[in-house]
Amino acid sequence: MKFMHVAFLASICFLAGCGEDHNITVVKNQKDNFFKGNTYGDVLSNWSMCESTNWEALSGNDKDIVKFTCVNKNLNDYISKIQTDMEVGFENKEKRKPSDIELKEINEFLNLSKVQEAFYFKVKDDRALPYKTGTEYFWSDGQSGYDDEYPITMFTNVAANSNDFYLMKTRNYLGDQYIPLRYNYIMHLFKRIKN
Repeated sequence: MKFMHVAFLASICFLAGCGEDHNITVVKNQKDNFFKGNTYGDVLSNWSMCESTNWEALSGNDKDIVKFTCVNKNLNDYISKIQTDMEVGFENKEKRKPSDIELKEINEFLNLSKVQEAFYFKVKDDRALPYKTGTEYFWSDGQSGYDDEYPITMFTNVAANSNDFYLMKTRNYLGDQYIPLRYNYIMHLFKRIKN
């Protein structure tokens, strides 16, 4: 009797379309030479930087698009490091301490609630093609923004299992001599994308 109940539920689930979306399965199961023959699902779902991950089949005009997101787990560390860059960078660039209004702007930029990496794949003929990657920023006031990244850069970070978001974003400008550049980068980025 128990077997018939399970079989009945399984058939209902099958007919109703339960289970993972076909396009998500295609992306997760596709192997890539960049990852030494590992699948996108294995590599992305096990990225050490991720606090959580999500696979989503987009609907509407983008019905053949799969989006993977990785919520960065070290948000407070990132905020602390860019706060230092912003304060020291401001002083180095402007040769003065920030005013109350400027400190308020810096603090508004640092009021992040979540930062996540986003990977978009087009699925055609049961093949997945990564075509767009970037970083999504979410602020506590409900605003958000998106910053494009080259797919090769993002996949290099995944392949290296990078788990420090701050280093991923600033690796070309490490060292105290680059603090003003990091300050400019952060201020221009957040002014451009925060909407």
